Amino acid sequence: MSGARVFRIARPSLPCPMPRRREAEPPRRPRVMAWRLVVMSMVVGVVLAVVSGVVSDLVSTPRAHRLDEGHGFWLYQDDGHSALVMRGDAGTATHWWVWSGPHDSSFDRQVREEGFGAIRTTTDPRPRAIRWPPSIGRRETRYVEAGWPLRSASRGHIWAEAPADREAWGVSDAEVFGYTFSLSTRPVWPGLLGNAFFYTLLVLTPVVLWRWRTLRRRARRGLCLACAYELGEGIGACPECGLARA
Repeated sequence: MSGARVFRIARPSLPCPMPRRREAEPPRRPRVMAWRLVVMSMVVGVVLAVVSGVVSDLVSTPRAHRLDEGHGFWLYQDDGHSALVMRGDAGTATHWWVWSGPHDSSFDRQVREEGFGAIRTTTDPRPRAIRWPPSIGRRETRYVEAGWPLRSASRGHIWAEAPADREAWGVSDAEVFGYTFSLSTRPVWPGLLGNAFFYTLLVLTPVVLWRWRTLRRRARRGLCLACAYELGEGIGACPECGLARA
C-alpha cells in the first residue's frame, strides 16, 4: 500500500535502577578471645567437672577401706534417736559411715561397743543428705562425696532391718582390671558448678595467653595478626583476610 503510514506507539521507558556499589566493610580488629573460644572452654570445663567426680571416687575407693577412726568419729544423740558417725577423707573424696536408730537396749549396746572413743556432740555431724528423722528405724548408711577441687558427685547405700527400706542412689558399678568399683553419679550441684567454672578458667587461661603471645610475635615481625601474611609499609589492612593492622 503506497502512501500508507505506519504509526508506532512509543512505550514509556522504565528507569533501570543502577546497582549500588557495595560499601567496603571496615577492617576487622584482632581479637585475643572470641565467643567461640569461650564456649568451647565452657564445654570442656563441664566435661572435666563431671569426669573429676567419677575418677576421684574411683581413685579414692581403695584408700577409703584402709581409713582409721582418727579422721572423725562422733556420737550424736537427741530425743529418742542416736547416730554413730565416722568420717574419712581420702584425698579427693569424703566417705561417711553412719549407724543410726532409736534408743533401745540392743542399739545402746551397739553404740557402747562400737562407739568407744567417739566424741559426743549436740550438733548433728552428718551431711544433710543422710540426716534421717527419729521416726525411721535402725539403719546403716554409707555415703560418699567425690570430686576435685569441690565435691561434685555423690552416692549412697542404706542397709535397714526391713528389706523395703533398703536403698541405693547415685551408684554405678564399673569393672576395671577385674575389680568392680562403685562410682558416684548423682550430681552435687554447688560443687559441680564450681568445678565447671574452675576447669573453664583452667582451660581458657593458657589458650588466651598463647594467643596473646602469638599476636605480639606477629606484630613485631610485621605480619598480619590473623593469617600471618607479610605486610608492607603503609598497608592499613591485610589484603588476604581484611584484618586491620594493629
